[in-house]
Amino acid sequence: MDDARHEDGTARAGRTPQPRSPALRHRIMAGFIGNVVEWYDFALYGYLAGIIAPLFFPSENSAAALIATYGVFAAGFLMRPVGAAFFGWFGDRYGRARTMQISVTMMALPTVLLGLLPTYAQVGILAPILLVFLRLLQGVSVGGEFSSSATYLVETAPMGRRGLTGSWANIGSMSGSLLGVAAAALVTNLFDTETVADWAWRLPFLCGALLGGTAILIRSNLHNSERFEAHHARRDETSPLLEAFTTNRRETILALVFAAAYGTCFYIAFVYLPEWLSGQGLMERSRALTISTVMTFLVIPLMPLLAVVGD
Repeated sequence: MDDARHEDGTARAGRTPQPRSPALRHRIMAGFIGNVVEWYDFALYGYLAGIIAPLFFPSENSAAALIATYGVFAAGFLMRPVGAAFFGWFGDRYGRARTMQISVTMMALPTVLLGLLPTYAQVGILAPILLVFLRLLQGVSVGGEFSSSATYLVETAPMGRRGLTGSWANIGSMSGSLLGVAAAALVTNLFDTETVADWAWRLPFLCGALLGGTAILIRSNLHNSERFEAHHARRDETSPLLEAFTTNRRETILALVFAAAYGTCFYIAFVYLPEWLSGQGLMERSRALTISTVMTFLVIPLMPLLAVVGD
């Protein structure tokens, strides 16, 4: 009904409604592909942590090296709220389209650099320092990407389909995680352990350049939504971030708790558990990653289904 009224209004204004559908598909693809890139790159590090650990944090104690590697993974998480706050403010001031282009570029470039990063044996202490820097940059990018793209998708969605349209940000993030674990599983199944540790671990990171380039190209001609333009025209100088913790304090706290809860559950079950099983000698790493790949694949169809229920 809402879509019909919208199309009727467009026709009365003297414009044909047909071009709107391709534009909507383009916006959905832009939101989707960016999150694929972000979560592929971000999750891939977690899936390959056990392989990366001795290369950048050499230690006689393998557990200590693994803890250090996951510590860098956690550092990226600590930067995500910073990225969400900064890019959220930037998007409110200058538009989601520009924000989404910057965030995906900030993710694609560090991922390629990570694939080219020299190890501790090659450059010493500089290797873990560079690794930490790149992970922090990726954390800022991920924090800005999801919040910006989800907001953009909902802002540009037809009335009555905001949940389904916005769900493509989540579908993209899970698809990126799926590609990340699939790439890790593929590398560990195709190459022997020594080859993976020597150079093959770099291949999934370098392949991220293809995804990143595609996302940048798709997002090159996005424009801000009509809802954003209308809001931007009448906004005051109140800080959106300050308003979130004053006017919308309850909603903000609920969102923080919810995001922290599902993020914790996901990364323990899908990212850490395969490495733990491998480290304890309970399962081959390649088999554990394959199981994680299948489970991630099964989760994805639930997202649009529950989005339709939400709408």
